[in-house]
Amino acid sequence: MAVSSIVSKASAMLDVICASTTPLSFTRIMTQTGFARSSTHRVLSTLLEERLVAHDTERQTYQPGPRLVGWAVSTLQAGDLANLAAAMLDDLGARTGAHIALAILDGTSALYLRTIDSFEPYRRAPRVGERSPLHGCAVGKAMLAFLAPNRRDALLEDIELERLTEHTITDAEAFRAELEDVRETGIAVCDREELLQVVGLAAPVFGHGGDVVAAVSIWNMIERQDLAALKKFRDELFAATSTLSARLGAEVSAVPAP
Repeated sequence: MAVSSIVSKASAMLDVICASTTPLSFTRIMTQTGFARSSTHRVLSTLLEERLVAHDTERQTYQPGPRLVGWAVSTLQAGDLANLAAAMLDDLGARTGAHIALAILDGTSALYLRTIDSFEPYRRAPRVGERSPLHGCAVGKAMLAFLAPNRRDALLEDIELERLTEHTITDAEAFRAELEDVRETGIAVCDREELLQVVGLAAPVFGHGGDVVAAVSIWNMIERQDLAALKKFRDELFAATSTLSARLGAEVSAVPAP
């Protein structure tokens, strides 16, 4: 079976399973998809193996699996987070005159959920849905620094410290030391490490239970606002991320003090 055919059949089967308000039997799935028995069994087996579908062995029915549900929850939470932060990010942009970005972790990348241009747009500014390598951007460092140690260590094993500019930190020990500094100060700095013209600051956002869920950055081209100029807005950045963390249910003690 060709890859495109497998993907199409899997998508069609998931549409049927997810659209049902109750778990479905094998026969119902076969009937509603119109697939042959052998194809239904083959596709369903793959979806089960990937935890996209769950099987109730007692009732012999199928329903959305934990991995699929996790994707759905993450998508909804990301949308809620971007909407919840919208007014706060607009205000932060107006106060600082800088570019603003809200990002979440996505593997070894920072995924941008919301971005706001400064008064002077920059053609290479990240857009919603785009990604930056965690080691090269302030939001990435802010999130990495405040992850649970075991999760942070696992991610650091996967991250390739690629040289993006002459200022990128490519030594593993130096990068770990940088993350320790971020934990102590509560703020991450990017000094021309992803793009030669760009500097920025970021602070973490925490959710219920104290886990880091996102980060917010203020950044600009160095000729418009250098790091010293951006650091003058450190309190505004902390106020914004602390407010957003509180709205997400984080305990005050989980939010690093400025």
